[in-house]
Parts: sequence; C-alpha cells; structure tokens
Amino acid sequence: MYQLGKQSFRRHVATLLNLCGYETRMHKILTGRSGMKHKIDIVAEKFEMPIEQVLLIKCKGKEENLCLRMDEVLLFYVQIVDTAADHGIIITTCEIPEDAAKFANYYRIRIIRGENMEELKRAMFRGKVKEVSRVNI
Repeated sequence: MYQLGKQSFRRHVATLLNLCGYETRMHKILTGRSGMKHKIDIVAEKFEMPIEQVLLIKCKGKEENLCLRMDEVLLFYVQIVDTAADHGIIITTCEIPEDAAKFANYYRIRIIRGENMEELKRAMFRGKVKEVSRVNI
C-alpha cells in the first residue's frame, strides 16, 4: 500500500464516509458552547428523518506520528462535548496505547484502526461507522 499524505488520508476517509451515506466537510472550524473555536478534521452528517446525526472525525495516519497520543484523545473528547456533536470517531493507522484506548472506550469514542486504507475501508464498511455510541457527558 502506498503512503498517503496527511491531506490525502483525510480525503480518502471523507470519501469512505460519503459512501456510507454521510455528507462530509473537511477542515471545519466549529465554535463550541464555551465560545472556543475547534479545528475538526472531518464533520460528517447524516439526515434520516426524524434523526439528524453529527459525527466529528479525527484522522491520524502513521505519516504524522507512529502513535495516537493520549493528549490528542483528551482534546478530541473536549471537542465532542463542547460542540455538542452526537458522536466522535478516531480513524487511524497508528498504534493505540492502552490508556488512550481505555479512555476512548469509557467515553464511547469509537476508534477504527487499520494498517492501511484497505483495512480501514473494510472496517468502515463492516458497519463500524454506523454502530457508534453517544458520548457520555
């Protein structure tokens, strides 16, 4: 599998989300309830009457760092809560430390991990994107 650049990785993830029925916006700045501005990799929305679902997506490829850092997961949790998004998903090809995985699991932040885009695509199409749980506040 060829190496994807940071932007290319995000574009591929957005395309996969589009194929799952989501409308996506990349590199979105959202203002939270606190007034803080949050830079979000991908905002994905799905409208299935009567339910509107808003997902925040954090993309993290090995090209950026070999490991998903705990502070990144904590910041992402704050972004989800402050923007009142329905769900948060981290899509990554990085290693996931145990403490980051435990924190994400406790707060129902879905992590979808694969070694490359093909593995991520299979994981997303197996329904993992559709099975997200609401973030506890």
